[in-house]
Amino acid sequence: MLLGVWYQLSDVQLAQCLYRDLLFRKFCRLELGGDVPEASTIGRFRTQLVEHGLWGRLPGETNCQLEVKNIIMKEGRINIIDKVNGAVREGALGHATPIEAAQSGAGNGKDGKPTKDPDAGWRVKNDSRGNKKSTYGFSVHTGVDEDGFIHRQSVTPGNVHDSQERDTLLLGGESALYADAAYSSQQT
Repeated sequence: MLLGVWYQLSDVQLAQCLYRDLLFRKFCRLELGGDVPEASTIGRFRTQLVEHGLWGRLPGETNCQLEVKNIIMKEGRINIIDKVNGAVREGALGHATPIEAAQSGAGNGKDGKPTKDPDAGWRVKNDSRGNKKSTYGFSVHTGVDEDGFIHRQSVTPGNVHDSQERDTLLLGGESALYADAAYSSQQT
């Protein structure tokens, strides 16, 4: 799941990378000739992590391990929210990372059940040229520090506005907060 967020991959793309990329397999401790999870399995797993309140713990646990080794510092850090891929890029803030649902087609499957993931939602954003881009799936909202270390994340259906996750992404001891215009109506 973290590889999908870090590399901005849909569930389908993540499954493909796990199938063919040796570094992804090694990171996930998957055997070379073994099976890899399908895209729908990855989506269901993410939904279960969110439902059980475990998704937000992933970056926290990772960062605790890095803090113990003095790779990241706790004091005097800032928080940058609404970053694409959790990376600081030239000081420009991006959008929450969209994750396309593995099941996003219209109609019903062979079993008569809808093929759309019922937990996902439509996300409509303008690209850099002003064209509207729609994605049916989820949004991963991320809070990072100035070095790009992810401190908090949340997953919502794609139709949840980015600003709704601001307080979820705050750590509480930041010396500064940087965010894009979607958060301008929020008190800071």
